[in-house]
Amino acid sequence: MPGMATGKGDFEKQDRAARLLLVMQILAGSPHGVTAQEIGNRTDRNKRTALRDLHALEDIGVPLMQEPNDTYKLMPGYVLPTIAFTQQETMAILLATRLAVQHLDYYNEFLAMALSKLGASLPKGPVKVHVGESVTQLASKPADAERQKVFGVITRGLLERKQIRFTYVDSRGVESERKIHPYFLEPISLMSRGTYLFGKDIDRRDLRVFKLDRITEAEVLATDAYIPDDTRLQKLVADSWGVWTHSRIQKLELLFSKDVARRLAETRWHPSQVLTRQKSGAVLMTLEVRGLVEIAPWILSWGSDVEVVGPPELRKIVAMTAAEMARTYI
Repeated sequence: MPGMATGKGDFEKQDRAARLLLVMQILAGSPHGVTAQEIGNRTDRNKRTALRDLHALEDIGVPLMQEPNDTYKLMPGYVLPTIAFTQQETMAILLATRLAVQHLDYYNEFLAMALSKLGASLPKGPVKVHVGESVTQLASKPADAERQKVFGVITRGLLERKQIRFTYVDSRGVESERKIHPYFLEPISLMSRGTYLFGKDIDRRDLRVFKLDRITEAEVLATDAYIPDDTRLQKLVADSWGVWTHSRIQKLELLFSKDVARRLAETRWHPSQVLTRQKSGAVLMTLEVRGLVEIAPWILSWGSDVEVVGPPELRKIVAMTAAEMARTYI
């Protein structure tokens, strides 16, 4: 009734409705099928709940197929119903669109097509116009056929869960042949723009991270990829500043001047950060990060408004870099 308080049962119904919609989107994006376990992982539930959700979709008329390899997919030709967005959701979509366009420095036709389809589904208004402008902005960026091709190959391998083989050129210019089980793609924008591929290097028998811009001659193999059920991107990079996964975790102490204290506190830079205000007005940031390579440029971007208190190794890296910069301008 109007005015009645919303009870726990109502929230649970709303949560399940949103989850069922997410399951339908997962199925629509998995033309070759997806397991109940993976659906559970991607909806933050277990396999049993995922199976119940699949049965619930069948009960409301969504045509599903169960394959012999225990995967589920939508019947060919089935189209998801049009999705209605709230005002707040529409604005969130626009922000995501702007981030995606700004992140890329070349024309990505896949993103352009996706944004065009998204724009067509939005109601008339400023957000629809801005999404259209974003497509135009993306189209003005230089074409790069090789990067476009690599993106398409990696995407196909990820979605079809197939092994990928490619040539990789590391930051020193050294080439190597790689064959991997692909896990995720992750864009990083904090200090340098780049998209990174996480995967299990088959020959080296270890998790590795590859910058997409350094991959050439990529191809999808016929062999199925193996992705552990407990693989989570959040878990892999939880202690990293960006995508660094192999170095040990170290405790960092950074002392920021009072002049930047407010600006520092406006953003949550890392899940482990703790800010402690000093009597002088300065702020001591402590955090635990895996590896120092990625965070050093961020520290240097604060100039003289930050001092590395520890560890000594990081203090030395920043001091040496600052000294070399100073010599450049003398």
